Amino acid sequence: MNPEANGERVLIVDDDTAMVTLIRGWVETLGLTTDSAANGAEALEVARRFLPDLIIMDAMMPVMGGFEALAALKKDPLLQDIPVLFLTVRDDVQDIVAALDMGASNYLRKPFKPQEFLARLKSILRQKRDYDLIRREADEAKCERDHLASWLDQLSAGVMRLDASGRVLSWRGPVLSADELRGRPATEILECQGAIPWQEETLYDGPAFVLEGSSRLQTRALGRPVQGGYELLLIPS
Repeated sequence: MNPEANGERVLIVDDDTAMVTLIRGWVETLGLTTDSAANGAEALEVARRFLPDLIIMDAMMPVMGGFEALAALKKDPLLQDIPVLFLTVRDDVQDIVAALDMGASNYLRKPFKPQEFLARLKSILRQKRDYDLIRREADEAKCERDHLASWLDQLSAGVMRLDASGRVLSWRGPVLSADELRGRPATEILECQGAIPWQEETLYDGPAFVLEGSSRLQTRALGRPVQGGYELLLIPS
């Protein structure tokens, strides 16, 4: 059993039923779920339903061979990010190079030993997990940026307390809670570039400063030094 396996699915594509049975047995020892197809055309249909985490594809098959199926996979928005382990009986460097150039993640020449096969399979799945994690984090970051942008569009007035490095300590105002802003750089929240550019201006009962916001932000951020940092007063323009 593979301790890293997390419901991952593997599609085995080969017209040799004995080879499919052999590979299925090896793959399932890792705790992975499998499905199979006998040619490239069938593989495309099964992949759209099964949505595997990895496709093991033979190069030479009837109806639609591995190269044609690989090209079709990489053109399909639903399937194009699925890694493919390409199998071939031909000892032809050009075939291997062609498969890699078309987007195959790795290849194996038949016949191969189970140790080598499983090592490559596990390596590809680790890379797939890393890729999926990076993509999820990027999607989450985009959602967070969109949420913040929505808040900026609604921003009216409030008081933001910063530490000496310019990060938010507290927020009193509409839309977002203090917890959503705490620890963020004020330059990021107010869409300013680089260090906070302070300019002297009269505010409150003494000297203060003005923070030049982004071109989109229709709010002036007026600030003054306080113990341990700064205090910004956000005022609609």
